[in-house]
Amino acid sequence: MKHSLMNRNNRLLKVALLSAASFLAIPLSTSFADELVSGGIPAKDIAIDKVDGDKLFYKTSNGTNAEKAINEKLKLSVTDEPNLTAAEDFFNKQKYSDAVDNYLKVMRSPKPWLKDFAAYRLIKSGEKADRFDAVVTGYLAVLQKNPTFAKEMKISIPTDPKNTYLKTAATQIDTAITATRDPAINSSLLSFRMNIARAMGDQAKVLELAGKLTQGNGAGTGAVDATTLSNIVEGNLSLISASIEKKDYAAATKALEGCKASVVDQKHQIEWLWLTAVANEGQLGDSKDAAKLKDLALDYLRVSANFSGTPRAGEALLKTAKVMEKLNDIKAATAIYQQVEREFKGQPASSEAKSNLTRIGGAK
Repeated sequence: MKHSLMNRNNRLLKVALLSAASFLAIPLSTSFADELVSGGIPAKDIAIDKVDGDKLFYKTSNGTNAEKAINEKLKLSVTDEPNLTAAEDFFNKQKYSDAVDNYLKVMRSPKPWLKDFAAYRLIKSGEKADRFDAVVTGYLAVLQKNPTFAKEMKISIPTDPKNTYLKTAATQIDTAITATRDPAINSSLLSFRMNIARAMGDQAKVLELAGKLTQGNGAGTGAVDATTLSNIVEGNLSLISASIEKKDYAAATKALEGCKASVVDQKHQIEWLWLTAVANEGQLGDSKDAAKLKDLALDYLRVSANFSGTPRAGEALLKTAKVMEKLNDIKAATAIYQQVEREFKGQPASSEAKSNLTRIGGAK
């Protein structure tokens, strides 16, 4: 009896709140939730207004505006949205696969706030459940609603090229690219799809998408936002890498000089310096010109010196040692090989350095 009375009182409270909407400045489109728990602190009978990015905006039962971050400490319970309540319960219990299934059902809701909330949760639960298809479903919804917020999100892409969800995700993104007419959204989609192609090992697709990213969007053609510029630079570097693989070093060098001014992110700076050194080495060929070989050694040293904590650093030092061998400076080559073996253990560069030390008689 007591439980029934409480339910009746809750329903009456909601009716009262709805009747008083104009006085409390609550839009009639607002949805009610039975309970919001954040950090273990419950708020009863809140009126949910909207979801913007990773924030939930609502009014308390006394009409006070409030907001909460949508994080793992937050849990919603809504009586007339059983799929959401179930999804939130599973998410709270870290049963992420079950949470994904229920959030996908919630995504079909016509209520904007509910769909936006489920999309954000779907990304988080999808990552935990290794359901990349669900992550992409959520990301696409967030991107359409809030492109600026979506650009700042760090979406983890499976590293295994055989991951079954990569192909599904690729199809999802391809469909979205065909449907969108917004240049900013299209740029984000192309970049995302390019990263998926990389994960799948589909180099032909990477180059195709890199071309689309750079077409009509050269680094010097007017103002573009930072994320779009980053996508364009990444596309350019992919194309330059392809030119190097084809041994078209002159074209690669020209393209590297052309995009130099727009290379500002550290990850792009690393790759730009690396590709520059590789292109210079390619153009040098079998030349024994001591001055040019010393310049080449400096090219590779710039990579290792400026970005010592990155994977490219070991590769660059290894290349430097090889150049020193060409200069017949075996003492310097030995010292650098020993450094690579010592500082980059567990990486391919270390194994190769050890092998080279044995070859030149510098192994300890």
